[in-house]
This record gives sequence, C-alpha cells and structure tokens, in this order.
Amino acid sequence: MLDKYDVVWTTQSKNSGGSMPCAGGDIGLNVWVENDELLFYIARAGCRDENGSMLKLGRVRIKLLPNPFSKDGTFRQELKIREGYVGITGNAPGKATVKIKVWVEVHRPIVHVDIASDQPVTAEATYESWRFVDIELPNDRSKHGRRAMCMINYDAYPGKVFLYKDELRPQKDLIRFHHRVDNSKDCFNFQVKQQKLEPVRAKLVNPLENLVWGIPHTCPGSGRPGRSMRNAPSAAGSMSAKLRRNLIVFVLACISTRSGSRTRGTKRCGS
Repeated sequence: MLDKYDVVWTTQSKNSGGSMPCAGGDIGLNVWVENDELLFYIARAGCRDENGSMLKLGRVRIKLLPNPFSKDGTFRQELKIREGYVGITGNAPGKATVKIKVWVEVHRPIVHVDIASDQPVTAEATYESWRFVDIELPNDRSKHGRRAMCMINYDAYPGKVFLYKDELRPQKDLIRFHHRVDNSKDCFNFQVKQQKLEPVRAKLVNPLENLVWGIPHTCPGSGRPGRSMRNAPSAAGSMSAKLRRNLIVFVLACISTRSGSRTRGTKRCGS
C-alpha cells in the first residue's frame, strides 16, 4: 500500500525549498539536487546554542565527476516511504550511471550516503557552515524575525543578541566541527538574572549546561582535507574519494554530549 505514495521527481530542485525529508531516530535531513550537486541539511534534537535555538548542524554538498546529472541525461529522485530513504539516479550519455541512496539509521545517530556507479567516478564531499563568525541578530520584532528561534523572547530586549560561531578545524584525514555552548552567555542564566532567581539558582537545571554537539568527518586515504571561506558567507571543509569496486560510502555520525565526554563521529569512504 505504501509504495503508491512514493514521491518521484524527474527534474532537479531550484533550492532547499524543493527538498525531500529523510529521517531516522532523532535525526532529520532535507535532501535535494541543485546545479548537478547533491545537498542536504542535517538537524538533530538537542542541538541548541546559547540562545536555546535549535540549529541545523550544517549542510553537506557532494559533487561527482564526471557529472552524471547533465541536462542531456536522465534524472530521478524518489522518496521511498516504506524503506525510509531518498534514492537518486543520474545517467548522462556516454558517462556513468550513478545511483545514490541517502538514509539515516534508527538506533544510532548516523547518516549514510551510498554512491554506486557502473564506471569510475570521483566524489567530493564538503561540509558547509554559515556560523564561522559571531553574527548579531537584529531586533526585527516579528515572529519571523531573526530572534524568533531563540528559546526566550528577545523581542523587547534592548541589548544585543548574537548567534555564536562554531569551530571548524581541518586536520590530517579529519574535518572536526563542533559547537560548545558558552554558559556565561546562555539564555538560561539570562533568565535567572532577569527573574531574580539567583537565591534558588542551585535548585534549577540548565539544559544548556556544558552542552557540546558536532560532527567530526574522516575519510581514510582521501588526502588532507581543505578549508575555504566562501562569499555565501560560509566556511567549508572538503574531502574527495575515488570510486573503487563500484561503491563509495560516506558516513556521518552526529553526536551531542556534555563537556567531559568526548564528542565522536565518523565519515568514511571505502570499497
């Protein structure tokens, strides 16, 4: 019964507004293909910043060479409801036929991107973040304003409110991204002072206390990852892998934890 409700697209999307949902456990993705590149946003419950905002962990961009999504070829993107994944097929004349499967595990916070091709291809995966500098959030005074995602209402607050930057650190065979909540600036302590609750502060639980979340990315044998600053503005870390035995697998583990515990995650390619 479910199969007849699968969603099928035969053209690429213009932007993230034309994305398909994909989820497992407490992780959700927005998946789409734009300008011949596969993109998806990553979200996970509990990944909040100093303002209590539920933030996307970032965006992943995957580019394939040779390009299987050229205009003179065929394109198909399908949301498989029963199996719970997004499938993408591209076939350009004289080039490889590529099949991509994007899915999320249910019992572990892991995102999979499986790429299969009948000819050699190279896949470049780039992690992108727009939070590479502190960003002041203007007081737009509307429910759609840039302060609207904050855990408390800052609309009438005369002071400055900031979206604080993440840490992106390319290392050998590793791209490390994380956000560590600065509790000296978090909205919980702001509310305690505002409501004059300092005398009972020790009895209150701060859900943002020592909160750390992020995604380390690794791809053995891909070479040293790079980093670039883009005009978007965004910061990006990228790595590439060549197809072996008709399969490339990228795996991302999304972890949130408390300070004192190591935040872990992997991204790998293999044959």
